[in-house]
Amino acid sequence: MVSFGDMLARRLAEQGMSQAEFARRAQVPRSVISEVIHGRRKPPRARAKRWAEILEIAPNDRMAWERHMALARADACLARWIDELQAAASLRTPDQKR
Repeated sequence: MVSFGDMLARRLAEQGMSQAEFARRAQVPRSVISEVIHGRRKPPRARAKRWAEILEIAPNDRMAWERHMALARADACLARWIDELQAAASLRTPDQKR
């Protein structure tokens, strides 16, 4: 799975927005954005919706955005376990999913 930091960096690039501009609009120090992108800091939970608005995340993509953010905040072992469960579930046939 793509890390939240990679997802954020990719979205910034797609929007043509610098870390500094995003930080200004998100009202956080630029260092926070850099640390989240590089995995040295967990994304701030309270800012998930605001960051999605700034980055113009479509409403139908918000669940995935918030899921990535939540997993980035989770304990690494728990996040791996959730990823493994989701990967196993995606391999099941429709008949097995009942």
